[in-house]
Amino acid sequence: MSAMQGDSQENVAAANEAVREFVARRAGRSWSREDLEELDRLRRTYTQAVRAAQGMEPQPV
Repeated sequence: MSAMQGDSQENVAAANEAVREFVARRAGRSWSREDLEELDRLRRTYTQAVRAAQGMEPQPV
C-alpha cells in the first residue's frame, strides 16, 4: 500500500468514526434539524473520502 493509499484509508476511517461518534452521542434522544444537517454533512464527508480512496473522481454529494 502506498503512502497515498494509506492516507486515503485513514481519511475514510476518520470520517467513519466521526459519523459513529456523532450518532452514539445522540442515542435515545430526538434528532433536531441541526443534528440531521450535521449528520448529512458528516455522511457527505465520508462518501467523498471513500470515493477518493477508490480513486474515483470527486462527485457532488
